[in-house]
Amino acid sequence: MKNILKKTIFFCFAILLSSCSKESIFEGTPNIELTKTYSLSNLTGNSLEKINIYQTESIVIEYLTDTKLNKYTTKNYTDNSTETVYDVTLVKLVPETQEDGSIINQEITWVLDGDKTSGTGTLIINDGVNPATTYTAITISEEEVYN
Repeated sequence: MKNILKKTIFFCFAILLSSCSKESIFEGTPNIELTKTYSLSNLTGNSLEKINIYQTESIVIEYLTDTKLNKYTTKNYTDNSTETVYDVTLVKLVPETQEDGSIINQEITWVLDGDKTSGTGTLIINDGVNPATTYTAITISEEEVYN
């Protein structure tokens, strides 16, 4: 009886050791590092709490709440900011599904201007169809976030 118990324990222990793996459940090496962003807040008249414009990647994150967000890709990102002013333009790409099932990107132009010493500025959003929307007296800061 003791032999059967020892063999059973040994067998279970062998299965336990062989099932443990050092491999990650994620493929490849995760690319988690700090990334510089322009963080926009106090967008009066908009339901967004905050917007992060990534400086080194083609991404815009719009925070609807602290936990609910929308991620968009961008193109034509230009940052002509200096030590005293913010001067950023980009095109946000919003995917739209067509009747035939295909997806096209609606292009929305953003122009961000502001004063770095006061941390305030203006964001102009133009979709090319409707009149441009201007948000004034927004708060602009530079933050580092994990991508």
